[in-house]
Amino acid sequence: MVLDSSMDDKTLARIQEMEHRFDHVRAVADALDKTLSDYEEAQRRIRELEAYQASGRWLADFEADERGELPKGLPRGVLSEDGLDTLFTDLADLRARMASLSKASEKEEDTTLPDKRCP
Repeated sequence: MVLDSSMDDKTLARIQEMEHRFDHVRAVADALDKTLSDYEEAQRRIRELEAYQASGRWLADFEADERGELPKGLPRGVLSEDGLDTLFTDLADLRARMASLSKASEKEEDTTLPDKRCP
């Protein structure tokens, strides 16, 4: 790398630090985009789980498990007494967090971006 003699150490350090921040934020934004896409795709499954719990089928399956009628090796996390409720609570908390972050980000943009009405 050839350094311009007019560049001082503070300028180079600032650019390197901003490049580091840029790379980090780019990676976070890419990961968030992928995660939000996955979350969007999961919406149908979330609705199916909500319907399963509300329909009474969950209770019937839970009771069958309690009576020992289900095969021993069958995964049954969905039948745990708090499993679905905890999942739905976690999802509601995540939605609230995303909304809060979005609002905070919009407020921050309003105060940090130049007024677009001015020439």
